[in-house]
Amino acid sequence: MSQSLRIIFQVTSFLGIFLFTQPLAAQQVKLEKPLLKDFEDLDFPRIQKADYYSLQKVYLISKIEDGLPQWYNESQRAQLIQKLRPEIKELYFWLYLDGQVSNGGFEQFYSNGFAYMIPEIKKFYQRVGDEKGLEILGKSETWYQNRPKEEVWMDFTLQHLDQEFFANDDYSERKIEAYVRANSHLYVRDENGDLFPQNYSGKLVSIDPVRKEKKEVEVKDNLVVGPVKLFTLDGTPIEELNFEYGRQLGSQKYFDESGRLEREEILYPSADYKDIRYFYPNGQVKISLRQNLDGTMIGDYSRYHENGSLAFTYHLDEYGNHTAPYFQFYPDGSKKLEVDRRGEEPKYINYWDENGIQLLKNGTGEYSYIYAYGGDSILYEYQFVDYKKHGIQRETRNGVLVKYTEMNYGQYDGYHREYYPNGRLKEEYLMKANKVVSHRSQKRFENPVLRINIRTYESGSWIKSLELEEPEVYPVLVNWNEVKDQIVVPLEVFEEYPDETVITANYLLHIDSKGAISGYDLSYSDNESVTNASEKIFPSLNFIPGTRAGENVDSYLGFRIWLWLEEGNPTN
Repeated sequence: MSQSLRIIFQVTSFLGIFLFTQPLAAQQVKLEKPLLKDFEDLDFPRIQKADYYSLQKVYLISKIEDGLPQWYNESQRAQLIQKLRPEIKELYFWLYLDGQVSNGGFEQFYSNGFAYMIPEIKKFYQRVGDEKGLEILGKSETWYQNRPKEEVWMDFTLQHLDQEFFANDDYSERKIEAYVRANSHLYVRDENGDLFPQNYSGKLVSIDPVRKEKKEVEVKDNLVVGPVKLFTLDGTPIEELNFEYGRQLGSQKYFDESGRLEREEILYPSADYKDIRYFYPNGQVKISLRQNLDGTMIGDYSRYHENGSLAFTYHLDEYGNHTAPYFQFYPDGSKKLEVDRRGEEPKYINYWDENGIQLLKNGTGEYSYIYAYGGDSILYEYQFVDYKKHGIQRETRNGVLVKYTEMNYGQYDGYHREYYPNGRLKEEYLMKANKVVSHRSQKRFENPVLRINIRTYESGSWIKSLELEEPEVYPVLVNWNEVKDQIVVPLEVFEEYPDETVITANYLLHIDSKGAISGYDLSYSDNESVTNASEKIFPSLNFIPGTRAGENVDSYLGFRIWLWLEEGNPTN
């Protein structure tokens, strides 16, 4: 990772205000995420009963952490840590470990400077009885203390430790959840600030106006029974998760933004797999599949057209491997493709176009298909002889050719070209029997021009979290057009990022009563060059000051900047 890339880890979760009722017509109780100044030393985070009883494993642990004050800088985080009870600090540090390792392995945890948390996390593993987690953590600490001084391409010891951690993660979460529930008096209070009862039965409702969701739960003897229903505030269903005495079983339904069933999962009491179905907006089944506990698809996988006709079906063995060739069909039921995916590369056997004309026969001919994903439309065009790629192979993205290859009976023979999304040639290889004869490359832009966009915004929650006073009327930036040309970023900065990259930074500006910037807080930045360029022009920015009671006051304003490259004219 480039040294100029700045990574700022930050927890900025919000709870908002919730409604708890038992029975459903009971009084409203507000539950807001506390400010750091209002969170007493050795105090407890609060969560609602509906969340406490319905969430499991890391979701419960994270919800408890959500009840702690949010922070926006290292000073605030240090203050929060000083306020935490020993048991809660251990749990809080474990969440850092779990999040960091899950995202980037132990290397990320240590490189982000969290080694100081190790003693507390060890106590936590000992407390909850997770000996394996303690062992893995100890090994990682030994690695850290004896790590190579020079960067290595692949550290197999560290890779193995990451794999051990992932394999033990579910067990760790279950041990932690069980301990926290058995000792909830050490970790959490309900929305009223009370201890959770040793035994509870009843119906619970929570409303989250921040996420605009309502949850309905029924609990019997501390265990969730029946459906846990999640709705929008206007009653549109979001999820319906079924439980049998605390265990999630049976039909689990997930709905789209319009309240239509989008996905259903069937969980079985004694099986190590689940069945999943996806649905079209018209209610027809789109996909049906079976998945084991590690996410591997097994058994029959079927996809259907929106009219209900079969698009294709195939069978996977216990390891997720194809067992035989299979056919794909058009919506009218006619054959489209016969393909064998048992090898490393798909073996295209036969292909018919929409008019029934066979363009590929027994591995010889042409095959093309369109793949749509994330707003992109990609056209793949192949030519084959005896199942080997032969002739011209093309890949076109959103109407722009991005890859062109000439092949001879499965070997690269001729030109292989790759293009930028703007259609400009990126790489060109002249190949002979898979060997490179010549190569040339060029940058994405012939005349690159830096483009800049900004947005200022009211930042009440950020100001509040810093325990500052929000203005009644926010400042207004008045001279951006005069100042923006002062921003200079070396174009080489963009070379370390993929094509089409936009780099950005986000600030809270401190603006004095005269309309000048007196300070700032950086929330995040993709690259140090962005921060240097942004902060250099801050003294030149002028604002109409913020006001309170009609008087100019020191105030604050969110500021976000985006930078990217475009092709320009030679005169730009």
